[in-house]
Amino acid sequence: SSDLIDNLIAKNILDDNLVIKKFELLLRKNKKREAIQFLNDYLKKYPCSEPISLALSNYYFQNNNDKDAVKILNNLLQCDTSNEIASLTLAEYYQIKGENEIAFQYLLKAFKNPQISVNNKVQYILNFYPLDNLKIEDTSKVLRLVSIISEVHNQEPEAKILAGNVFFVSQQYENAAKEFEAAINLKVNTYDIYEKLLICYASIGNNDQLKLLADKVIELYPFQPLPYYFSGYVSFIQKQYEESRELLEKSLKYSGHNTTLVQLLYRLLAEVNSSLKDYEKSDFYYEIALKADSTDATLLNNYSYSLAERKKDLDKALQMSKQALEFSPNEPSYLDTYGWILYQMGKYEEAIVYLKKAVELSKDSNDSVLWEHLGDAYYKSGNIDEALKNWKIAMEKGDTNEKLFQKIQDKKINE
Repeated sequence: SSDLIDNLIAKNILDDNLVIKKFELLLRKNKKREAIQFLNDYLKKYPCSEPISLALSNYYFQNNNDKDAVKILNNLLQCDTSNEIASLTLAEYYQIKGENEIAFQYLLKAFKNPQISVNNKVQYILNFYPLDNLKIEDTSKVLRLVSIISEVHNQEPEAKILAGNVFFVSQQYENAAKEFEAAINLKVNTYDIYEKLLICYASIGNNDQLKLLADKVIELYPFQPLPYYFSGYVSFIQKQYEESRELLEKSLKYSGHNTTLVQLLYRLLAEVNSSLKDYEKSDFYYEIALKADSTDATLLNNYSYSLAERKKDLDKALQMSKQALEFSPNEPSYLDTYGWILYQMGKYEEAIVYLKKAVELSKDSNDSVLWEHLGDAYYKSGNIDEALKNWKIAMEKGDTNEKLFQKIQDKKINE
């Protein structure tokens, strides 16, 4: 009863629930002003009382007194900076009013509260920022909120997976890799996470980690094609061609109907076999890859260069190289290939035009073969000085092959 509550309060036997009961009794007696004053007086003595603050702010909101409701919730946040109900209530309030930047600041406060579960935080992200229609200006906000989830819940695998996935779809592969690594350290061993981490390493060019992880995943999941592909790719980069071919052939065996991966495998197997001088196989893979995609400029370029190096089917090589250049007319490697085919056809002056342009577009490149090719073309055209000049640049760019050294020393090409 009201008298009992008053007696307990008079004896200083204070309890938030008792205070709220008296508030409710006063409201039922239609003593609204007295009820409000009673709670305000209590909050002056105990400003950090969460139940009283929430009860009074809720009353204010229900009676269209938003200003005082917001003030009370902000006072509560001064006592508890990440109070769940206060911060989320204010976030929702400002979102409804269209004041999105202020709403975001309150979300930040809430997300720093470890008592709010990862799943609940995810739901708030989806409510505030629908991912199927995410505005560009909101992407950074989502990433920041996800980062806080990962930091606050750093021993919860689902937090790391969530952060990794969001960074992954945002193509922030370095950040995604850190989150997936943390998830794996928390004993997450699903193939999906390993695959995404492999893609992250490949995207940021971390070939050492890519190789280590790919080989580990092959042991764990021996029938998945992508780990074999990545391991074979790194072996190719490292010029371990036999090992690369073996791994890539296994990837092809398990790739099934993954047409994107199959096309990548055809391209890479063509290059690997070309490097092994197994030209029957390399040409086979080049041809079937081109049947699948005749507009692949890189494929057209690499196949034509392989033919040029062997002085085989030079007319066909020239036509494919021309197609590649139509797609990317200022790509130095494509210009070099076209010029090199002309060189192999004995059209040295014409070759110089393309080889020179390739060099001019690659001044900051260390691809020394461009300068060596230009030097060779100058030599064949009778311009020894320009030949020596470009051979020396090739040497300065890091080319240490014996044939180049001999050209410079002898001032000629030893056929």
